[in-house]
Amino acid sequence: METHQKSANQDGFLQKTPKRYVLNRHYDDFEDFSDTVRNWKIEFRQLESGYFQGTTFQAKSGDVHFEYASLNRHFDQHGESPSGLRTLVIPATPDQRFKWRGHNVTGNTIAIFPERGELNAVSKNGFKIFSISLPQAQLAELVSSIDSSALLPSVLNNELLTIPPENMLPFRDYLGGLYRQLTWKPSLIHHNGFAKEIETEVIQKMLTVLATSTPSGQQPPTRLRTKAIKKSMAYIFEFGDRPIKISELCKFAGVSLRTLEYAFLDHFGISPKTYLSSYKLNNVRKQLLQSHPSEISIVDIANKWNFWHMGQFARDYRRLFGELPSETLGKKS
Repeated sequence: METHQKSANQDGFLQKTPKRYVLNRHYDDFEDFSDTVRNWKIEFRQLESGYFQGTTFQAKSGDVHFEYASLNRHFDQHGESPSGLRTLVIPATPDQRFKWRGHNVTGNTIAIFPERGELNAVSKNGFKIFSISLPQAQLAELVSSIDSSALLPSVLNNELLTIPPENMLPFRDYLGGLYRQLTWKPSLIHHNGFAKEIETEVIQKMLTVLATSTPSGQQPPTRLRTKAIKKSMAYIFEFGDRPIKISELCKFAGVSLRTLEYAFLDHFGISPKTYLSSYKLNNVRKQLLQSHPSEISIVDIANKWNFWHMGQFARDYRRLFGELPSETLGKKS
């Protein structure tokens, strides 16, 4: 599809100079989004009704990766950040709100991936972020160069740092300007002077902002609710292809129905029942996209995920994804 094509020029850039590239893509299918984002391992589950639109921008020069992403729907996100790199996430607008590893991220918060790179987030409609990734050793060396003994452990050991708004605003504006320049003219990445800006100036500005940061001060999510989410998700991943009652989740998680409801509403913004239905529908969609119409029937896939009333299934599917199951099945053929 047209929205999922990268330019031939960009492919040429990658082949000639693998140390530098710019990729700018627009998507109307979140499975394509998660499958083709370079260096990231991402799995999305759509939790909000409607058509999907997303954008990814990725620029690399030397060991520094500068990226932008936007999503227009409510998603449960899982996966890993680029392997071997430490990634910092900067909200691209001051009104951003999303859940990050159980914490609430706001527009003046920088989120730092743990060293192992685990992605666990819940984003809402209008999600827009910048990210900067570089090797852990290089990040530690650069932070140490600021000559602030307190900053290094703060950056490397905290997942959330709060930035004063007066410092976050110009940094965000700078990243936005850089993104627009490279979107307008991707070939700039091959000009040594401009490439050096990514390798040096972006990092220097990031360090200057980090020097003004403080740990977010957020209390860890309550252990009972965190445990309830983790155990419920483990149960759903294990037995999601068979009928699951909410009472089963409560029993496995060792919590009351009320506690489970509060935990899901706080973390995902929806009830356990709604999440479970969305989980199954997302798995149906994934299998439909991987199948050819001549190889499998929609009824078989729906039945596998315990949807037995085809009329209701089709309505629920269309309500969530904005298309009929038959439209999804024909997409990749």
